Amino acid sequence: MRKRQIFSGFGIIFAILILSAGVIFAANMLTNGDINAPFHTYFGTGTNKSCGGTTYVTEVADGWDGFEIVATDRLRFFSASRWGQLAACLYGGSPFTESLDGEAQSWVSAKAFDAGIFQTVSGLTPGETYGFSAGIAPAFYTTNRTDPATGKMFRSVGVDPTGGTDPSAPTVEWSPEEPHAVFYNGQKYSWFFPSVGFTAQSSSATVFIRVRSIEDVTDGVSINQVWVDKAFLDIAPTVSVNVTRLSDSLAQAVWSGSPRAGFHLFAYEAQYKKTTDSTWTDIQIFDVLDGSSPPTATDATFPITSGETYIVRARIWHEEDGCSNMEVAGPWAEAQLTPGGILNGVVFDNTAGTTAGATVAVSGALTQTTSGAGGAFSLHTGVGTFGITAATPTGWNTPSPVWVDVPDTGTGAITLSLRPPDNFIPNGDFEGALTGWTHTLAAPSFDTTAPRAGSASLCISESGALTATAIVTDMYRPTLSFWVRAQGDGNDSLTAEIIAPDPFTVTTPLVFGQDTAGWQFASLPMTMQITPTSGTGNFGGGTGTFLLPQPELYSGDIGVRFTVTQNGGTPTTFCLDEVSAGRQWGGVNKVFLPLIFR
Repeated sequence: MRKRQIFSGFGIIFAILILSAGVIFAANMLTNGDINAPFHTYFGTGTNKSCGGTTYVTEVADGWDGFEIVATDRLRFFSASRWGQLAACLYGGSPFTESLDGEAQSWVSAKAFDAGIFQTVSGLTPGETYGFSAGIAPAFYTTNRTDPATGKMFRSVGVDPTGGTDPSAPTVEWSPEEPHAVFYNGQKYSWFFPSVGFTAQSSSATVFIRVRSIEDVTDGVSINQVWVDKAFLDIAPTVSVNVTRLSDSLAQAVWSGSPRAGFHLFAYEAQYKKTTDSTWTDIQIFDVLDGSSPPTATDATFPITSGETYIVRARIWHEEDGCSNMEVAGPWAEAQLTPGGILNGVVFDNTAGTTAGATVAVSGALTQTTSGAGGAFSLHTGVGTFGITAATPTGWNTPSPVWVDVPDTGTGAITLSLRPPDNFIPNGDFEGALTGWTHTLAAPSFDTTAPRAGSASLCISESGALTATAIVTDMYRPTLSFWVRAQGDGNDSLTAEIIAPDPFTVTTPLVFGQDTAGWQFASLPMTMQITPTSGTGNFGGGTGTFLLPQPELYSGDIGVRFTVTQNGGTPTTFCLDEVSAGRQWGGVNKVFLPLIFR
């Protein structure tokens, strides 16, 4: 395992420190991954710096180039040894080099910055997975920064699988940023090796090494510094991840992967977030700064809220066999979970008009909500099968509970139709009987396996009629509503009518003949027509049948009739449920005028 390497200040701003490590790497695909000499001139925003009669030229290691996301004229790139010489000249002391092996890349600034180096790599195999890592050691040398929340520098590595060279492009995939408070006053800083995995999209890709410093130096003598060494690119392992719901408030993520040949498992990392979040929450992350060993757990739980959608991602690091100084991470793999237990739906009246203000509840439980604009509602039921009811303060309600399965992933959906408070159908739920109906059916059946509501639905597979009648007074716009389901050869029909005494009859009955895709809602308002009898002459200046407007208020005998006609072939089975007949939503508007006596 690559050990963390910690450096501390001792009495003066800069200490003399030379590191060397006899590190043997596998087949590094980078050019000058060790970041050794020669270096070439870097024409960035920072100018060359002179001290003691020597001009120190800004420079970047061969094979690499610099980038600046947040540019400042105080940002300068040097080789680590050149910066050591310049720092000794500027601040006193002896020249020094921070590195892991020989030379290293450095960039420094008295201002906040977001910058780094990059390299475009060729010779990749499209579809192959690769991992990129680099050693980064930042330092914020100042005597007036003691708050770990502010004195931070953030380090990361990235890759653009398309080969683009813009570090701000959306195609760049970045490792999680490693924040590290770096101070001089007895505080420590460290080398750390962030890694990013990717799948090659072509034969080339661009890798980036980035450090983001969030504060300017304010004491006039300090400096933000970065050293980079031992960059590495090689094949990488892959991981699979799965996430399941354990309860209404808890989910479990499980991941697994296999190191590539010649490597062994080094670490697993995992994170999660809601799809509405912009940042990830750590489940387990390899953080060398906390002193713990690389995490290798393969599962964890995390809190959830029903109805939200979560993404879990995981990745695996592997380490070269026989070499404890090379680890890279593979690409992230993701899994998604929408915890169930949420029921979404709509409430409407007997004309399919949406209804706000209805109380929607789980039958036999205290769980309830209220329908809002457009009749929509969302009810946290939990997972399972539930009977759902709806009712309004004005007496509109569902005939029986409507049963629905609410899944453990995703959400359930339901449509609830309300019957009017003056409903005159005695048994529109058909709970195993035809009580209150007259009929000519020889063999009606009751489906208890998939009723629309309650415990049963009426199903008819023969020719016959079914009628219910009543006497009403001042019923506002009488309307028949019901749910229907049909399955057969499409050669048969179900006709629904509102009937009234002669000379009034309903116009334009509803006719169903084709198969339906499950239960369908139907609504038939009462309209009337009059046909003059023989010897009455014309009616309204014409002859024949005359259509009258729908009555605002109707009083008298009224009924509903369903007629099934089988025309041969395979009989069609027509199923009925939630039949109701009564007033429409609303009512007659009345205006009261004052009486004036003279």
